[in-house]
Amino acid sequence: MLLFDNATHRYRLGPLVFQMGLASGEMFFRDAAAPVLSGIAEETGDTVFLMMRCGYDSLCVDRREGAYPVKTFVVEVGTRRPLGMGAAALAMLAALSDDEVGNALAANESRLQAFPGMTVDVVRQMVRRTRAQRYSSMNVIGVPGVRAVGYPVLLLDGSVAAAISIAAIEHRVSPEREKLFATLLKNAARNIVACFNRGLPVTPPVPEPFG
Repeated sequence: MLLFDNATHRYRLGPLVFQMGLASGEMFFRDAAAPVLSGIAEETGDTVFLMMRCGYDSLCVDRREGAYPVKTFVVEVGTRRPLGMGAAALAMLAALSDDEVGNALAANESRLQAFPGMTVDVVRQMVRRTRAQRYSSMNVIGVPGVRAVGYPVLLLDGSVAAAISIAAIEHRVSPEREKLFATLLKNAARNIVACFNRGLPVTPPVPEPFG
């Protein structure tokens, strides 16, 4: 709720206050995104996740499963993870400014180390790779044989509000299909903002992440 600023020796509002502010709109955001997520799950047959940004964390608020018989339920609804840990969380982190990325990594350094093979330097490399290819892709941490692709959802003011991702067993994610997933997610992100805008025209256009 509160963070102590060592420079000024004063307290300031923390990320949980931001999350409380989102709470009233969170359900509407999830409901607005629901048909988009269901459409992707139906088209791909795989599992689709909606993660919302809560300060330096990501929070899973929805999950839609496709028809493929092998399910990849890598994150439960309600799961909170530091930004960078997971395809959607990595997409959100990479879409932030360099200063915000640094702040997030500094705040979460000890938590990142709880994930196998993860350090601040490793996550920075992942951020650079995500920005270069303009979407996130990674093998799911702690779940062998599963790969995920993610893309951030930016609001009209350019702020990073959420991200969506697709998870599938690894042999179903060829390089070609990975790029298909990225295209689907990019289009879905725009549609989600349009739905969140209550059907009104999205003007100005939704900002593009990654510069």
